[in-house]
Amino acid sequence: MRFLRANAAFLTVTAVYLAATGFTQLYLGRPWSVLLTARVFVPVWCVLSVFYFVAELARYPRGLPDRGRFEIGSALAFAGCLLLMQGAFHASKQSIGHVAGFPWDPAFARLDAALHGTDPWRYLHAVLPAWGRIGVDRFYATWGLLAMAFSTWCTWSRSPFRDQARLAWMLTWVWVGTVGAWVFASAGPIFYEKTTGSSYFVPLLDSLGSSWSMNQAIEGLGWQAFALDLNVPMGGLSAMPSMHVAGSTLVAIVAANHSRRAGWLFSGFAVLTLIGSVTLGWHYAIDGYLGALLAWVCWRAAGRIVGRRATRTESPAPTAVPRTS
Repeated sequence: MRFLRANAAFLTVTAVYLAATGFTQLYLGRPWSVLLTARVFVPVWCVLSVFYFVAELARYPRGLPDRGRFEIGSALAFAGCLLLMQGAFHASKQSIGHVAGFPWDPAFARLDAALHGTDPWRYLHAVLPAWGRIGVDRFYATWGLLAMAFSTWCTWSRSPFRDQARLAWMLTWVWVGTVGAWVFASAGPIFYEKTTGSSYFVPLLDSLGSSWSMNQAIEGLGWQAFALDLNVPMGGLSAMPSMHVAGSTLVAIVAANHSRRAGWLFSGFAVLTLIGSVTLGWHYAIDGYLGALLAWVCWRAAGRIVGRRATRTESPAPTAVPRTS
C-alpha cells in the first residue's frame, strides 16, 4: 500500500489513459497495442540507463548512493507505465486522420500568416542559407533522443523535482499529444497539399529542396504508413499542438529548476526545435506556441498534485498534548 500511495499519481494517469485510449480505439474499430513501440523504447531506454549510471559512477567514484528496493521498484514501475502509454499514444495518434480527418489545417494556415504578417517559414528561409537549413534538418531529428533521455532521467533521477517531472511528462503526452491532437486535428504544412488539395505550401517544399533529406525520408514513410493505414511504431500525422516543442519546453523548465546554465541550454534547444518545426514544414508556428504553453500548464498542474500528495503522506502525526493535573 505504501508503494501504491507513493506512486499513485503516475499510476492513476497511466491506468486512466490506457482505459480511455483502449475504449476509444475499440469503439472506433481501430487497432490498439500498448506494446506498439516496445521494440524501439526498450533497447534505447536500456542503453541510456547504462549511460546514466556510468555518469553516476563518475559523479560518485566511491560508490553509488543506495537506492533500496522501494526506489528501484518505483523507477521500474514508471518506466513500464511510460512504455505502455507510448504504445497506446502512437496507436491513438494513427487513428486521427482516418477518423477525424484534418479539418483544421486551412484555418491554422490563415491564422499563422495573419499573426506573423506572412507565413513564418518565409522569414526563416530568407535568413537561413542552404547549409543552415541542412543543419536544422539534422538537429530536428535529435528530438527523439532528447525525449528518451528525459524519460530515462525521470526514471532514475534522485532530484527533488523528479516526481513532478515524471507526472508532468505523462500529462504532456496526454493533453498535448493526445487530447490536443484530436481536438485540433491537423497534418501541418508538410502534408498540406495531400490533405487539402491546395498547393499553398508548395513554395515551402521547393525552397527546402535537397537540404530536406533526412526529414524528407521521414515524411515519405509517414505518409505511406497513413495512406496504407499501417499501424507502425512512431507513426501518425499530427500538427497542433506541437509535441516536439511541448516536450522540449518541459525539459527546459525542469533543467531551469536545477541550474540557470542548464535552463538556458535547454531553452535554446526548445527555441531551435520551434524554429526547426517551422523551417521544415512540420508545424505552423502557432502549434509550437500552444505546445509550449500547455507544457508549462502540465508542469504547474503536476506540481500541485505532487505537492498535495506529499503533504498528505509526509505530514507528521499530531503529537499528544500532555495533560495537566
